[in-house]
Amino acid sequence: MQLRISVVIPTYQCSQYIRQAINSVLAQTYPTRLLEIIVVDDGSTDNTAELLRPYGDQIRYAYQTNRGEAAARNVGIRSSHGEFVAFLDADDYWLPDRLSVMTKMLGEDIDRMVTTDFLLDVAGSVADTPYYQQNGLRWVFNLEPSEQMKVAVEKCFLLTSLMMVPRDVFQRLGMFDESLRFGEDWDMWLRCLAANQRTVFVPEPYAVYRSLRQGSITATMDGYTKAIDRVRVLSRYRRFVSKEHWQNELGLLHHLGLKETWTAREYGAAMQHAFPLFLNPTYLRTYLQRRRARPESAKKAGSA
Repeated sequence: MQLRISVVIPTYQCSQYIRQAINSVLAQTYPTRLLEIIVVDDGSTDNTAELLRPYGDQIRYAYQTNRGEAAARNVGIRSSHGEFVAFLDADDYWLPDRLSVMTKMLGEDIDRMVTTDFLLDVAGSVADTPYYQQNGLRWVFNLEPSEQMKVAVEKCFLLTSLMMVPRDVFQRLGMFDESLRFGEDWDMWLRCLAANQRTVFVPEPYAVYRSLRQGSITATMDGYTKAIDRVRVLSRYRRFVSKEHWQNELGLLHHLGLKETWTAREYGAAMQHAFPLFLNPTYLRTYLQRRRARPESAKKAGSA
């Protein structure tokens, strides 16, 4: 079956990689006439726009003031015309047969989401073994969505840059939550799993995913903001979160909040973080264990 696919690429300060991402879509063995590429620039101040100009009508380019990845993806979804929306982050890239294999894997059942295994690129070194295989996560895709959700609450195993989603999923379940600056994709996929939205998994790697790079939206975000949004997402699925995980996330939020408010000399606000922090033995124990482990890790690194 030949499906129309809209490829949404949000980008921010990613001129170094954006052309590789776009070219990897244009190089797909899937029929080009069935593809549209939508690049949403989330307020880049580098030369992204200039680099994209030569693509002409091969892509659609939209610029917005910096509003975060959720807003950028939503702009792409709203302007898409395909039956499926495939997401690709601007610093990642696909292998040529990716879309052909994914659509073939779907068959006639076009109500499901699709993803594949991938190779992780760390500082320019691409792994030999696919990520899900290496980390023993392939079994998760054999579970029912309700059981996958319980796994994803503890640690999200679905990566947005690898997802291809029926466009009507967003009409039924809503768009990415723009109030979240971190974890908006985690929230989206939890929502899908909670609604029994199934995911087809291709076990071969058909993408390369770059680990967190300097300058990306997520990399430049402060830890306190991330901690706030993590707790916000988890609170929506509170009954599925383990007690230890919940206490550790709350503890991290108050720990980072204490540091930030104390540094800013907002002592009243600092006390509001200090009391729940010191009444959280689960987090304090975890924190101390990690502190003790650091010198040992440093010794091993130094002797390597």
